[in-house]
Amino acid sequence: MSTINLVIKLSLYILAGFAIVRSGKVPRDFHKQFSAFLMVIPMPALIIRSFYNTELSAEIMAQFGPTTLCTTLALIVLGLVGLFAKKIHKDPAEGQVCIYGMMTSNFNFFGMPIVEALFGNEGIFYYTLLTVVARVVYYGFPPYLLGEGHSLNVKEFIKQMICAPVIAIFVGFAVYFTQIRFPEPIVGVMDGMANMASPMGMMLCGMTLANANLKVAFTRPMPFVMCFIRLLLAPALVMAMTMVCGFAPLTSKLTIIYSMLPFGALMPTFATRYCKHEHSAIYGSVLVSLATVLSIFTVPIWIFIFQNVI
Repeated sequence: MSTINLVIKLSLYILAGFAIVRSGKVPRDFHKQFSAFLMVIPMPALIIRSFYNTELSAEIMAQFGPTTLCTTLALIVLGLVGLFAKKIHKDPAEGQVCIYGMMTSNFNFFGMPIVEALFGNEGIFYYTLLTVVARVVYYGFPPYLLGEGHSLNVKEFIKQMICAPVIAIFVGFAVYFTQIRFPEPIVGVMDGMANMASPMGMMLCGMTLANANLKVAFTRPMPFVMCFIRLLLAPALVMAMTMVCGFAPLTSKLTIIYSMLPFGALMPTFATRYCKHEHSAIYGSVLVSLATVLSIFTVPIWIFIFQNVI
């Protein structure tokens, strides 16, 4: 699929989600229930299917280490970017969301559709491996990156990590290493649920935008600065890191995809729960909304760059 066709397809899904909320066909807060549904059924099905459709081989297993290393280095780079972003904020409450915001991205609802469209099942399989460490940060570290004065609580950390997408990874590894074969009806149901993940994930992005105060986002300079850092500077630094370290082309491209995406969709939710100031959650929502809009224009730029450079 060409880059232009991919962007048009994803944009139409986003527009559909936006329109269905703004038209009043569903409640304004429908995106919250829709997000929970996607996280419990389609996204786990997509993850498990990628493992199910991949043959066990020494060559693939040899990539486990490099993909984990690549993600870890990328997260370190993004963490440093987050520290810089936090420092340039005059408002500490707004700066509080920066480290978590720069280290995480919308790799589920936005990233997986892009990876599936560009690289198919193989891409989803490696993308799942690559985002294992990222999921630990995304689900397990909000109390420590967003909250103030939180010490590591193992019980709370484990509780945060017990969610359907993370459990699906362990199920996927079990399926992959045993090479178990499911009956045809189960495979058909798994395929059907997995096929919902990409279009519904993009529609969810549109539903989220429909609830955002875009007027506030587009009338202040600092959110644009943060989106420039998140959507352009951060992936540029990550791409440089992958090229200097000499990672495999597919691993490099998938890591760049992770880093070029807008802020994670759950950032405002976690900010509401863990930040001291309510203003932090509002600012997080502004960043997520604005970055999602701008990423429609920046994502094709990065796809064109890494397809021609790496």
